[in-house]
Amino acid sequence: MSGSVKKILIVDDNPALLKVLKSEFKIKSYDVLTTQYGSEVIGLVESERPDIVLLDLMMPVMDGFEVLDKLRLVSRIPVIAISANQELKEEALKCGADVFILKPFDLDEVLESIVELLEH
Repeated sequence: MSGSVKKILIVDDNPALLKVLKSEFKIKSYDVLTTQYGSEVIGLVESERPDIVLLDLMMPVMDGFEVLDKLRLVSRIPVIAISANQELKEEALKCGADVFILKPFDLDEVLESIVELLEH
């Protein structure tokens, strides 16, 4: 990828996973924002202007589907939906996710999807 540093917003209710992903993406020279709360996504997208969102589908309070619905009203930002439940794939893609990745995932698989989506 050429140009400026790309910014990733990672949304997951698991703080340990957020910490690992944040450090891994920083090593790969990405700027990383994280939140455990789906309710913060729209505000972060509007204020921080990330290039892509990595979104866990199964979260308390506001799940990833609700986040996707609200996000698609205001933005076409690429979204990678992640879940431990393969059965959510079809619904995630229907709701506007660009890619679905099953947990536990291989970090390289996520990075490949990010590169692919950001180059379009």
